Amino acid sequence: MRAARPSKLLFLPGASGHTAFWQPLADRLTERAGKTILAYPGFGREPAVADVDSFDGLVR
Repeated sequence: MRAARPSKLLFLPGASGHTAFWQPLADRLTERAGKTILAYPGFGREPAVADVDSFDGLVR
């Protein structure tokens, strides 16, 4: 049985919070799925967002 192909690939920030870390890998992947590199507000080089100060705020 063949595994289903993903429709979307998500890259989550690591300890540094820098989204650029994943870009070389995302660029090399030949998978046709959409690729999204997520960033967390106030983490790494991302600007802070006033109402995001917890995981609950991030989910909102």
